[in-house]
Amino acid sequence: MKRVWFLIAVFSLLTACASPYPLGMSEEQWKSITPQERQALLLKQQQYEEEQRLVRIKEEAKERQLQLKRDIAEKKRLDALYNNPQNGNVVMVNILGGKYKY
Repeated sequence: MKRVWFLIAVFSLLTACASPYPLGMSEEQWKSITPQERQALLLKQQQYEEEQRLVRIKEEAKERQLQLKRDIAEKKRLDALYNNPQNGNVVMVNILGGKYKY
């Protein structure tokens, strides 16, 4: 529950700092430019956001690929241990209809 409240607080702080105008402009700057300049800036902001989205997608794909490689390496390591057990590195337990008291 604390984690949820922390995330809400962080999100609120980040959105409070964000400017509603493109490229971090102030309200005065936004009002001082012509409609054509506004349209050009909005287009530039959209292009920037799209570039950032593509960068994030590529980074996420690269991270997924690295995680997959780590998972495959760990599976190979465990398979090697189970296929060639030595003293102390693998414990196998079979329980057939018994009772256990601690």
